[in-house]
Amino acid sequence: MESLDDIHPSRFMLDLSDNADYLFMRIEGELEDGDDKTYYDFDEAEYDAERDGASLSSTGYEYYYKEGEVYECLISMDSRKCIDINRYSESQNEGNPNDQDDSLEIRGFVEALLESYSGDEDEVLYQMPWTEKYLIEIKNRKS
Repeated sequence: MESLDDIHPSRFMLDLSDNADYLFMRIEGELEDGDDKTYYDFDEAEYDAERDGASLSSTGYEYYYKEGEVYECLISMDSRKCIDINRYSESQNEGNPNDQDDSLEIRGFVEALLESYSGDEDEVLYQMPWTEKYLIEIKNRKS
């Protein structure tokens, strides 16, 4: 992961929303028993968290995919503005002796994306054809 410090986060995110593939959004909530729960829609999260008795985090995330990289936009839930952006790419793990799988970071996002689509691989592939190689890797790992 690389933090993009030399950019204006809100403007960069606007560009992503116009020129990249939207993946998903997520916000974490803490249930009364201390367990965490992930919500995948900011607007519905407030209602669902109240129903679940969960306290939502003050920040959420929106994810975009563009040219082999995933962008993670940190969103302030008070203002609903982007306050920071991180970039994940396959090449970031290259040459790291501790990482033997260069696509590990992006595959993790595809796994979360698959979860947000309730495990429907066909729908994920239909909506985002670029996920095909990652879905194959995920399927092979489970076999």
